Amino acid sequence: MTYPSDPVFHMKEVGKNMAKKLKRVGVKTISDLATMTDRDISQATGKTVFISTEKFIEFRKAAIKIVEAYENDRNKDAHIQEVANEMGPNKF
Repeated sequence: MTYPSDPVFHMKEVGKNMAKKLKRVGVKTISDLATMTDRDISQATGKTVFISTEKFIEFRKAAIKIVEAYENDRNKDAHIQEVANEMGPNKF
């Protein structure tokens, strides 16, 4: 349960707003945003008045962190599974 004063409470709305801004400039996924160059961002933001280049660069920094965290977590899970497979069911 979250309360309106809890920062997590606002994450859903922040996600919606970010998704709208990305959609306006034709970016479909966070991974796409994370791999955009400065030139790509300049071209994308030149198509709209709804987001500045500086704000979009901030979004890209956040996207890079999100993608890295996802990859690290996925790799961690894969490593744990690999170790579990090597050890077998009776080793734990």
